[in-house]
Order: sequence, then structure tokens, then C-alpha cells
Amino acid sequence: MSRLPAALPPPDWRSLRSALVPLTAIVVHVTRPGRRADELLAAVAKHLGRGTQIPDEQGYVRILLEQSEDAAWQRVHNALDAAGDDWHEHLHVNPRRG
Repeated sequence: MSRLPAALPPPDWRSLRSALVPLTAIVVHVTRPGRRADELLAAVAKHLGRGTQIPDEQGYVRILLEQSEDAAWQRVHNALDAAGDDWHEHLHVNPRRG
């Protein structure tokens, strides 16, 4: 008598979601370190709903978002614009690829 195959385990929706949603890293470079740069990074983190990230030794902050590259870039730029008009004086984000 042949055995029936074991039932498949239920899908792990977290891993399935990771396979379907791209993970994009947007890199922000702190070009003018100081209190204002820290305030801007904190405001961006709050806008994105996460904790403030500390720049690495070269002044880079990597923001990982589960979005397409264009959507992630736009979301970070919206957060920077909401943080203050002067963000260009303290931070740099590469232009969106065209």
C-alpha cells in the first residue's frame, strides 16, 4: 500500500512577502556634520517610522525600504523635504537614476 505524501506546511507569508517586495537601500551622506544634520536625520527617521540611524565613519546612513527604487527614493526625498528646506546644506542623496 502506498503512502500519501505529507501535507505541505502552511506558507511563511513573511518570506513570501520578502520575495515579492524589493528591498532598496537609499544612502544619505552627511556632508556637514553637526547638530542640524543630526536633527534632519532624526526628522527623516520619524517621518519614515523608524529609529534614528547614526552615520558610519565616512558619514553615510543607509536607509532600507521595502519598496521599488523609485518609490523608496521619492519617500526619502519627501521625508527630507518635510524635515526642512535646508537639508541640502547638510545632507546629500544621489539623484534618482533616469
